Amino acid sequence: MYTKLHTEGIVVRTRNVGESDRLFTIFTKELGMVSARGRGVRNLKSLQRQSLQQMSLIDVSFVRSKQGWRVTNVSAKGSLFALCGGNIAKRVFVTRICMLLRRLVVGEEAHQELYATVRSAFDFVFKNDVTIDALKTLEVLTALRVLHMLGYLKEGGVWDAFLLDTTKITPTLIEEVKKVRRQAVTEVNRALKETQL
Repeated sequence: MYTKLHTEGIVVRTRNVGESDRLFTIFTKELGMVSARGRGVRNLKSLQRQSLQQMSLIDVSFVRSKQGWRVTNVSAKGSLFALCGGNIAKRVFVTRICMLLRRLVVGEEAHQELYATVRSAFDFVFKNDVTIDALKTLEVLTALRVLHMLGYLKEGGVWDAFLLDTTKITPTLIEEVKKVRRQAVTEVNRALKETQL
């Protein structure tokens, strides 16, 4: 019996396998972090080739067989880098958040709230003119929220108020986080060290 799943996801890593296959690590709304094989996607004739690029936002269908998840259908919603425009600082922000997810989200477990948190941070960056300093602050805020949702962050810090509504991001909120950014960075680094991942 095969299990089928259709969900939205972000391609956070790709790795070539065999002659024409590729192994994808996709952060999904429904299953958390999924490793799925794309058969023949490196062939020039492959229709899925362009949609399954690293740092792409996609709608994807999977089938689970004895060998694991396999990509059966995919449509691209856009490249995260293209959505950043030519802004290098925005691209760095997106890359660092994806690297954090790849490091911390382990296994197939539904993380819809976590997915919504990451998407809201990305959407804020894509739709707004954000300074480099605000991007650094937003990265700290997003890391705090990710660590909190995954159970790595202790409660009782000055940042607790920022963890109540994890999809809310406003310029005012970023200014508030900036006031405690130094302490928040220390706490993020402590939590990351304690994860041992």
